[in-house]
Amino acid sequence: MLNILPGRLQTNVVVPLDPDRCRIEFRYYYPDVDSEAARAVIADDARFSDAVQAEDIEICERVQEGLESGIYDRGRFSADMETGVHHFQCLLKQAFRRHRSP
Repeated sequence: MLNILPGRLQTNVVVPLDPDRCRIEFRYYYPDVDSEAARAVIADDARFSDAVQAEDIEICERVQEGLESGIYDRGRFSADMETGVHHFQCLLKQAFRRHRSP
């Protein structure tokens, strides 16, 4: 995943470990890492990222519990919040279909 923000880039690499476990590797890129102002921005980003990740861990664990319950099969994208993801997956499907066509 790419998080493109003014003056910085963050990547989140999801590494599957098992069917129900993964490791997320966070990488941060800044054009300036030496100035006092840059170090303050980096520290603020780290604090914010840690808070968001703590929230996401709980959400992901609850989703995993739901998936393992046997009741949930699959769901739809959120029309309001996931239009970009849905569009990207549609583009991938189209590309795969074109590639598979004789």
